Amino acid sequence: MRVGYDQLQAFAWSLSLRKTVGLSRIPVKQKLVASREVPYAHLMTELLEQQRAALISDLAALTDGPADRFKKLDELGKLLASDIKKAKADAVMELHEGRSWNQVGVLLGVTGSRAEQISRASR
Repeated sequence: MRVGYDQLQAFAWSLSLRKTVGLSRIPVKQKLVASREVPYAHLMTELLEQQRAALISDLAALTDGPADRFKKLDELGKLLASDIKKAKADAVMELHEGRSWNQVGVLLGVTGSRAEQISRASR
């Protein structure tokens, strides 16, 4: 049985609300904002896994010999890491529009300072 998006969103909100009992207003508001922004992520997991498996399969099929294949895979890994780092920075900058770094950090599960570092593609 597959759970619908609305059911999962309602469950995520209820969990977020339970964690806010007894807290001051400001963290509660930030938690509610975060819970409204994040619930769709699990729906993308299946598609990402399919794409990852296809990529690994294609890479394993390279027929240049093990040493050349290793070098190409190593180079590709470095390029992908750089591209992913830039894409993360862009996503964080989008989240920052209209939000403080602390609010962005809550959405990402990191500190506000770390969110700002990611936006600059820093380590």
